[in-house]
Amino acid sequence: MKKILLTAFGMICLFQFSSAQSLQNVIIEKHTGAWCGFCPEGAEILDQIVTNNPNAIPVAIHDGDQMYVTWGGVIANFYGPAYPQATINRSSAPVSRGSWASSVMTATQAAPSCYVSIDSLGWDWVQRLLTVRVKVDFVQQMSGQFRFNAYLVEREMTGSGNGWDQTNYFNTNASSTFYQMGNPIPNYTHKYVFRDALGGAWGTPAIIPGTVNAGESYTHTYQKILPNNIQATDLNIVGLVNLHGGQTPNSRPTLNSAQMSLDLVMDLEEGLNANSEVMTISPNPATDRVSIAYTVEQMGTITLEVRNQLGQLVRTLGHDMKNAGAHTYVWDGNDAIGQPVANGLYMVRMITESGQSLTKKVLIAR
Repeated sequence: MKKILLTAFGMICLFQFSSAQSLQNVIIEKHTGAWCGFCPEGAEILDQIVTNNPNAIPVAIHDGDQMYVTWGGVIANFYGPAYPQATINRSSAPVSRGSWASSVMTATQAAPSCYVSIDSLGWDWVQRLLTVRVKVDFVQQMSGQFRFNAYLVEREMTGSGNGWDQTNYFNTNASSTFYQMGNPIPNYTHKYVFRDALGGAWGTPAIIPGTVNAGESYTHTYQKILPNNIQATDLNIVGLVNLHGGQTPNSRPTLNSAQMSLDLVMDLEEGLNANSEVMTISPNPATDRVSIAYTVEQMGTITLEVRNQLGQLVRTLGHDMKNAGAHTYVWDGNDAIGQPVANGLYMVRMITESGQSLTKKVLIAR
């Protein structure tokens, strides 16, 4: 029961924020399958895009293998892709892998019509109950059938045998990364696997009115008890808002989206007992320099780190012995190699010597 109460407290007090992301994110919905011999190259290209573009949100929709889910099949039947092809914010028919990077770059440079954020995220270990609240902030007047949705995306899945081992047409191609890896590749690691859509294939209707104005905000909360075959500690939550139009491939575009790693809230749940350590961040949003003020109850080693929305370490700011009392650290907005981080949402995490942690969000908007 204790964890249930702590989770609820964390969701209300520490995972809410009022500033939407100041960026245009892009969902790449890649259609793939373990039987698809060209799909290893598609996975490699998708990985490169995600590495090079922090606004890219990857989703791999599987068909005809062990990772197939019903909503993925509905989406695939509507768009009728070849394999591997992908839709980019569902703005057109699926495109081939050679066009993904340029299509994503074009989409991220578009002026956003709205900002989408995961306004709160809660997890109950006992019931395996996930609670997600998605928020949209409109920045222009618009009309249409707007729909919320939330995807569950497992970062890595691996199995053995039929429906898991990856067919590989590059096994004899000496210039390929997949040369002599086998055909099929045994125990292949499938990444960004689409596991569920909490609003179905096309989202939840009738939450957002048909006409919206600049400055208006709306939220919708989803709850789901996760089955045991979904690894909660390896899950990304993707919140999105779509327009729902007709029956053509460009009639149901994704307006904007955001993602967050569920293990961030799990870490926070374990750290809520650290209520004697107080941390504040200012300014927030920030353009470059961020002041992190925190109070330590008793002397010990304190670690400060910055992570992105996937939970990946961006930079360790400090790992030092601190006396009891108030302390301040000024982060210059750079990553571990001294390069400015991209615009977006980051997590500043303070970890005490006992392993307790406290996480706060900071929005970088240059």
